[in-house]
Amino acid sequence: MAVVFDICGLTFTYDKTPILEDLKLEIEEGMFVGIIGPNGAGKSTLLRLLSKALSPQRGAILLEKTPLNKWSRGELARHLAVMGQERPQDLELTALEVVMLGRAPHQGRFGGETPQDYRVVEEAMVLTHAWDLALRPFSQLSGGEQQRVMLARALAQEPEVLLLDEPTAHLDLNYQLELLSQVQTLVLQKGITTIAVLHDLNLAASFCDKLVLLSRRGVLAAGLAGDVLTTDLIREAYGIGVQVSTNPLTGRPQVTPLPQGKRQDRFRVHIIGGGGAAASLYYPLLEAGFTLSTGVLNQGDTDWQVAKDLGIELVEIPAFSPIPEEAHQANLALIGQARAVVLADVPFGPGNLGNLKAASTIGPGRDLLLLRGRPLSQRDFTGGVATQLYTELLARGEIVEETDLVGRLIELDKTGS
Repeated sequence: MAVVFDICGLTFTYDKTPILEDLKLEIEEGMFVGIIGPNGAGKSTLLRLLSKALSPQRGAILLEKTPLNKWSRGELARHLAVMGQERPQDLELTALEVVMLGRAPHQGRFGGETPQDYRVVEEAMVLTHAWDLALRPFSQLSGGEQQRVMLARALAQEPEVLLLDEPTAHLDLNYQLELLSQVQTLVLQKGITTIAVLHDLNLAASFCDKLVLLSRRGVLAAGLAGDVLTTDLIREAYGIGVQVSTNPLTGRPQVTPLPQGKRQDRFRVHIIGGGGAAASLYYPLLEAGFTLSTGVLNQGDTDWQVAKDLGIELVEIPAFSPIPEEAHQANLALIGQARAVVLADVPFGPGNLGNLKAASTIGPGRDLLLLRGRPLSQRDFTGGVATQLYTELLARGEIVEETDLVGRLIELDKTGS
């Protein structure tokens, strides 16, 4: 796939404050690329550098193998269009007249609009569902309608590259989805390479072919959404904890921020799960301020996936594998660091019996909470060994309903006993 933009060692500084330093990036043709990152990461600055509105202090930007500074303004305008956040100041312009402004790079100095200009403008407005707005004053349009008109104006330039600076800003969700759907369709139908600065990570994941995550004045990660939107990379870039799951409709990553700032620092809890029995416990306990660990979990298990998404410390082993001694010892170490241990409604077989044995090692001054669930006879596949171990744990622990678990742990945290 041909490279449209080749960015080499790009550096830009505002008033002696570095914004981008030694940035390297390639943008391939015919792709919808989302530029994401925290405020101040240089997203809009990068877009302005790509449009030649700014010039780098160091490094080079190649547009189709030609240095960007070698492109004349007229050549660039016929090749590249920018949909920024500015709006026409002339309040008397109709939507059609606003879109016609996009034909300026193709018109002579003294020539007026040609039939070809009108054909291109009409096609652009039809593609963006703005043709029915043609004769209405631009100033009287809603925010979503104005965005459609501005996108049509950019398309009227007949660009090969389209730059969008926060195209969904200040739009209701339905307009955001509509606009990005239109852009996605344009990329597919016309092969227009599109680079968009986006704030909403879920929208970026849903519509973009590739994501570029900016942080610390450079590219922290670039690639498919699943490779970029990870809990570790988002925490590093944004400084927040998130859950990253899979959107069941799109198959793309879905990011859910965890509560920030309002959590109390509570004690550490170790959760013994497996078979999906603990998945619903993790988030409420994190939200309540508890530090969590969990294990031993098989890779691919629902509990394993949710724990990974939430960034919970865990002991993991390959799918369908029994617990080896090394993992058992690691699990005991995590239990030793916990103030309380929670035993979920887990089915037990020979492979995970070690988790039940691990629960019995909890020492004095620590609490063992056993969630009420199905009778153990319905989830004991060890010939009665699990039932015997569980009966011994009942004498040392406390039975708790899942709905009461958070409250009970908070009580223990307050009393210290």
